[in-house]
Amino acid sequence: MVNHRCLLKNEQNLVNKMIMKRFLSLKMFFESLLILVSVNVSAYDFKVGDFYYNVLSFDDLTCEVTNNGNGTGIPYLYEGELIIPEKVEYNGRMWTVVEIGLNAFSSTDIERVVINGYITTVGMYAFSWCDYLKEAVIGNSVVSLERSAFMSCDHLEKVWLGSSLTYISDKVFTECPKLMSIYSLNATPPRVNSEAFENSTFLNATLYVPKGCLEAYQNAAYWKNFTIKEFETTGINTVVLSKGITEVARYSIDGKRLAAPQKGLNIVMMSDGSKRKVMVK
Repeated sequence: MVNHRCLLKNEQNLVNKMIMKRFLSLKMFFESLLILVSVNVSAYDFKVGDFYYNVLSFDDLTCEVTNNGNGTGIPYLYEGELIIPEKVEYNGRMWTVVEIGLNAFSSTDIERVVINGYITTVGMYAFSWCDYLKEAVIGNSVVSLERSAFMSCDHLEKVWLGSSLTYISDKVFTECPKLMSIYSLNATPPRVNSEAFENSTFLNATLYVPKGCLEAYQNAAYWKNFTIKEFETTGINTVVLSKGITEVARYSIDGKRLAAPQKGLNIVMMSDGSKRKVMVK
């Protein structure tokens, strides 16, 4: 005999779940819209080169890199590899960049980002909807990743998490279907919000942790959901993860000094004396 009451109850539960899922999607949409509106009514404090900045403290001469006041970054301006300046001079004052602000590079065409220098915080939606982003290098200066910082990066494949990272907020790496490799250099598992990753990422991505730290991550909330492997950190190129190492000069292939990234092959000089070849599209 078919229990019609049970069938009706199951159908009602299914309908309730569908309604709740749509409600949550709409809630996220309107929250994002509200944030964009709040950004649109604010403006940046100053501009140096291709970057826009807001003052955080006149006492400490600290600032955040932000968007141009239109709510997102500029797609055609930021493309290829993005290296954020460590310090910027404006009207005779030297400012230290310590944060990446709300929506700073959202929806831009960058393919790889290196976050180092003195930056401690990556703000909400900072790199969300970057459709071409494949790799994010979060250096050893960064302490926290705020809500939805890398949300909806459809082609993000690899993420490096520096040794100072202590907190990953909600939805930071949600809707990143191609994320397969996460390298954490912190011997102590960072605190993770329950919604920082999706179940599909737990199932498909591999988490790489420093040698000798496997047990710590296997016992840590949410990290333990990954397939975890150890790796030898001394054998990797840690230049881009180190504090205080940033771009100091940029040249074209024929040796001319560039004031800003230029299409084609750029030679980038780093503050530790190393050189990098960067293809700008």
